[in-house]
Amino acid sequence: MLIANAGYGHEGVFEESSMVELRAQFEANVFGVAATVHAVLPGMRERRSGHVLAVSSMVRSARSIPDYDEVFAPIRAARRAAGGNQLGNPAKAAEAVLEVINAENPPVHLLLGSDALRLVAAGRAAVAADIEAWQDLSRSTDFPDGHQIAAN
Repeated sequence: MLIANAGYGHEGVFEESSMVELRAQFEANVFGVAATVHAVLPGMRERRSGHVLAVSSMVRSARSIPDYDEVFAPIRAARRAAGGNQLGNPAKAAEAVLEVINAENPPVHLLLGSDALRLVAAGRAAVAADIEAWQDLSRSTDFPDGHQIAAN
């Protein structure tokens, strides 16, 4: 089993996020995790079993452009206030991970905590609403005479 804890989120206004910060995050989130998984796959393949779990955390860019304060300051304040007061219980999360590892058919994706469920569900609903609202424009980019085979 591998628990890859190399990744992290990056909180900040894009314009305030330096290329150095963004490259460091990409290095950790993509190449760090890839290198770790690459190292354990031969053993998992040999045993014909194994689990790869990815866990990440968050860093914050320094604020420097006041034009974004009205929108971003309340978001950052809410996140800071939540630190140490989150709903999630790490011991229960560990128990849930062990349950998944021992499951006959473990999920490919697992959300832990009601806050994660709420945030992901809201994000998925927003994507579904955009798809629905813009489906005619999406379809309008197809060839009109069926040059391509439509995928299911």
